[in-house]
Amino acid sequence: MIEIEAPADCSAAKSNTRIQSNTVVLIPTSMDENANQQLFRVYPNPADKRLEIETAELKGFITISLLNVEGQKVLEQQILSNKTILNLENITAGVYILLLKQDGLLIESEKIVVR
Repeated sequence: MIEIEAPADCSAAKSNTRIQSNTVVLIPTSMDENANQQLFRVYPNPADKRLEIETAELKGFITISLLNVEGQKVLEQQILSNKTILNLENITAGVYILLLKQDGLLIESEKIVVR
C-alpha cells in the first residue's frame, strides 16, 4: 500500500488530505539513447504482393508473424538474414499487425495494410 499526502496548498486538496492506492505510475525522466532505435523497417506499406523487411542485427531465433484484426496468425516466417521478403499473394486485402519476435518474445510490432 502506498500513501501519498497532498500538500496543503494543492487546489484539489483539503488540509492534510491523504490518498491510499495499490497503483504506482512511473513516469520516465530520461530516455535510454538506444530506446528509439528501430529494430526493423517494413516497406512498402500499404503493400500489394510482397512486403520487404529489413531488421537490425538480431541474435537468436527471429520470427515475423502477420496477424489479422481478429488476432489470428495468417502468416509466420523465420528471419534468416537482415533482409526478408514476405509473399502476400495469398493474403486478403485488409489491415494486419506485423510482429517481430526474438526467441519467442515480442520485441516490436507495426500496422500493415495489404491492398
